[in-house]
Amino acid sequence: MTTTGGRGAALVMVGLLSLCAVAAPATRACGVERVDPPGGELLALNDQRFLVWDDRGALSFGDSKGGWTVGARLPFEQVWKVVPDGPGFLVSGAPKPGVEAIVLFDGQAREIRRWKMSESSFELFVEAGHRWAVRRTGLVELLSTGALGPLVAFRDGDAVRRHYHPPRLFQDGDSRLICWGADRTKLHDAPGICERADSERWVVPRAGSEPPVRCGPWLVARVGRDQRELVVLSLHGAAAGHRAFSTPPVFACAGPDHVVIGAREVEVAELPSLASRWSHRTVGRRMHAVAAVTGAVAYETEGSRGVIILPR
Repeated sequence: MTTTGGRGAALVMVGLLSLCAVAAPATRACGVERVDPPGGELLALNDQRFLVWDDRGALSFGDSKGGWTVGARLPFEQVWKVVPDGPGFLVSGAPKPGVEAIVLFDGQAREIRRWKMSESSFELFVEAGHRWAVRRTGLVELLSTGALGPLVAFRDGDAVRRHYHPPRLFQDGDSRLICWGADRTKLHDAPGICERADSERWVVPRAGSEPPVRCGPWLVARVGRDQRELVVLSLHGAAAGHRAFSTPPVFACAGPDHVVIGAREVEVAELPSLASRWSHRTVGRRMHAVAAVTGAVAYETEGSRGVIILPR
C-alpha cells in the first residue's frame, strides 16, 4: 500500500476556497480541498477515517487532513456491500466465481472472520453488537463463531421481491425495527413502511425507494415526488424535522445528532431540526456520495475523478 499526503504526487490540491464567511449559527467552510483517490463508494469508519471502495475490491483509506493510504485490495473478485463494523468493516461478495461469503476485516484490512453463504445476501447490518445479512425471505444473524443463525422470516414472506430496495434493520432496546422503502411500480405499489415484531407498523409518508437511515435516535429519509426533501422521524414514526432542497440530496450520518447533506452545497445539519451548522458551495455537479468524520467532510460528485475532503 502507498501512503500519500502533503505535496505527494497522488494528492492534488484543488485550490483555496474563496468567499468564505462566518454567520451564526452556520459556518461556511474555508480551507483547502484535497482530491484523492479514484472515486468509488464512500463511507466513514468509526468517525475517524474515510473508506473508498469499488466492486472489484480496491480500497483506499483517508484521514481528516487529506492523507490517503491507497493500494489495498480485498480477497474478492466481486464486492457487493461494505459497512462499518467497530474499528473495521464487514464485506459481502464473491471471493471467486460461484462462491459467496461475508468477511469481517479489521481497520488495516486484515481478515478476522469469514461466513460462507449458500444464498445471496442483499444487505448487511451491524446493530447493537449483532451482525445480520438480509436474504430474500428474512434475516440471518452472523454469529461470532463463524456460523449462521436461523432464518428470521419477514412478516410478509418474500418481501424483498415486493420492494425495490432491501430493508434496513435497527435495534431499539429489546425490539427490532425493520424499514422498507416504497415501490411504486404497477406490479407492486407498496408504500414505505417500518414495522416491529410486536405488530407495530407505520407508513413513511411520501417515501422514496430507499428505506430510512438511522442516525442516533432518529430516522432520516428522502421523500417527495421528486425526492428533493428530507424528513426526520422518531423510531416510532413521529415527525421531528423537515427540509426541502432544490435538487435531490444525498446524506449520511455525522454522529448521533448531525447529518451531512450533499445538494447544491455540502453541509452538516443538526438533528432533528435539519438546521445548517456548516456549509461549503460545490461546483455544480450532482452529488454522488457524502461522509463525515471528526474534523472533516468528504464528498464525490457524479462523473468526478476522485474524492474531495474538506476540513471543518
